[in-house]
Amino acid sequence: RLPAPQRRRRGRGSGCVGRLGRRARGGGEEEGLCFRVEPQVGRGLGVIASRALREGELVISERPLLTYRGGDAEWVEELQRQYVALPSQGQDAIMALQDSFALSGVNSVPGIVRTNCFMRGMGSSDGVLCPTASRFNHSCASNCEQSWDEDLCEMQVYASTDISVGEELTIFYIDIRAATAERAVRFRDFGFVCGCPVCSAGSAASDGRRQRLQELVLQTGAVAREDPARALEMVSEATALYDKEGIHVNSFRKGACQFAAGLSQRLGNKAQARQWSSKAAAYSELC
Repeated sequence: RLPAPQRRRRGRGSGCVGRLGRRARGGGEEEGLCFRVEPQVGRGLGVIASRALREGELVISERPLLTYRGGDAEWVEELQRQYVALPSQGQDAIMALQDSFALSGVNSVPGIVRTNCFMRGMGSSDGVLCPTASRFNHSCASNCEQSWDEDLCEMQVYASTDISVGEELTIFYIDIRAATAERAVRFRDFGFVCGCPVCSAGSAASDGRRQRLQELVLQTGAVAREDPARALEMVSEATALYDKEGIHVNSFRKGACQFAAGLSQRLGNKAQARQWSSKAAAYSELC
């Protein structure tokens, strides 16, 4: 899955040692909260809103049952040690998840982790497995987004739009700022063909907007080193494309606004920098 943006708060404990497996907070209809997990036609299980949700609302906050460090040569053995130490309820929750790498139809802990893990923050190679958060299906027009809180050691999912009761809650497994054909290649790692509204429509106009967004994300940093004014124009173009394409990922918008604030400072426009910083702060409250 795409690494989840990382949220850091001061004054909280850090690390996951001795804190794995606590029950998920924020969702679960049995607790009178905001969602239920039920079968979806052609999609296995999915997460359904059991009440209306507002943009920015915390849907779930879940500590991982398993963790691993990227680059650890013994990661398979470490995962197995953690799995064996779990109570049977935790083991059952893990083994019930999809394994896109199963051999002869037999699920394995490493295969389940490879299929369902979340990265522990942007740029991290460390992973976590959160069984409830793993039940959220992917959509290229997702209405929720994932966020890793390092201080709380929790994977959090936030509503990125207003959501009606009965709507499926979806997140994104890959960077959705790419054309349909490129996204399809990336989905092969998850063993499925995306049938979300964006992919099903096959719109050339949508592909063009997402392709342009990808170009802007990849090129703006390099342009900024030589021409901050041009880079600022590119950020403004990107934010407009998010609106036009209906990409409601507030962490994308927050990052764009933070970058624009820095560019405005470099250009000596303090008033504009404050405006961009204010927008970034508002998006930060939503994700």
